[in-house]
Amino acid sequence: MDRNGLQWYRSGHNSDYLASACLEISAFEMREMLSVSDQLYNRMLETARWVAEQNRWEQAGIPASAIPLVSYSLRQESDLHLFGRFDFAGGIEGVPLRLLEFNADTCSLLPETVLMQPEMARKLQGTEPPASWQVYKQLVRGFRQLLEKNRDREPTLLLSSLGYEEDVLNLEVVRKAALEAGFQLAQQVDLPNVIFSADEGIFVELRPDEYQRYDFWFKMVPWDFICYEEPALLELLTSIITGGHALVINPAFTMLLQSKALLVYLFENNPMHASLLPASFHVDRLEKGKGYVEKPIIGRMGENIALYDEQAQLVFENDGDYGSFPTIFQEKAVFNVDHLGSSYQPGVFWSQGACGIAVRRQDGWILDDDAQFVPHIIPLNK
Repeated sequence: MDRNGLQWYRSGHNSDYLASACLEISAFEMREMLSVSDQLYNRMLETARWVAEQNRWEQAGIPASAIPLVSYSLRQESDLHLFGRFDFAGGIEGVPLRLLEFNADTCSLLPETVLMQPEMARKLQGTEPPASWQVYKQLVRGFRQLLEKNRDREPTLLLSSLGYEEDVLNLEVVRKAALEAGFQLAQQVDLPNVIFSADEGIFVELRPDEYQRYDFWFKMVPWDFICYEEPALLELLTSIITGGHALVINPAFTMLLQSKALLVYLFENNPMHASLLPASFHVDRLEKGKGYVEKPIIGRMGENIALYDEQAQLVFENDGDYGSFPTIFQEKAVFNVDHLGSSYQPGVFWSQGACGIAVRRQDGWILDDDAQFVPHIIPLNK
């Protein structure tokens, strides 16, 4: 961790972030998680196109100001989605695998999955590599494909976040993958220091009156934040992207894939899929006698979640920054729980296909920033 500049993950409130034990996942369980994720990605993309065809933008959480860009992105930029992460319940020791949500836009866990987890597994004998070794290779492959398809553009990549340490560390993994793929320049610059020109593209001022232009921009800044909090930036990006002045990764249609409202349409269009939880905009349309979760259509980090038991009684709720958004209702999933009462949540990375697994656990009702990262191993002959 020290060699890779990852001290943040073991300092201060993160001192116990890495679990002190490895989780065993069988080869069969690994293959099932990866296979289901590939199925669901294709169906989510189909559902997103259905939302556009049916003009369900408002219900899906896409503001009117963003519809032109998201619609354009859905039609023209399907090959720009570099990576995302599915979050599941179950999937281990016979507990059914169920989709909770898809972090399509600005998902994290890259340093843990790509760097820390394989290193821990290498210390153990009698195991295969963890189901994460392909993530970095797929990032490199994705960037190579971008360069090959856009030979008329300069191989210059700007990576930006709002400056949070976790985002910076995740972006560093992406930056190294871009350089390995053939980008001649890949640089991190915080969002406030980036210059956006509607007619010319994306720039950074190197020194007074000297600017570097970037043909590719990878952002660890959520599209919904841009849409709802930075409308002027949304307008600029709409002009930059539709005008062909730069390619933005992940593209704008990932905001639609990330919307929790898409989970409702996904279930309605695929009601028999074994890994989809019943979901609805109306709680009375869920099956009675089962617990359920209420979550905002736009939200992160487990904020503004309410959990109800089988008698529809509220048993837990938390606050956050997303309470003003409409909500959906999703049937409560069954989690793998250990002898200490901690619930386990597998995440599956997608990058041109499902390519890696990252597991977190928590002893509370909702997995949030206090969760632990649990490295996993694949025992031989299991």
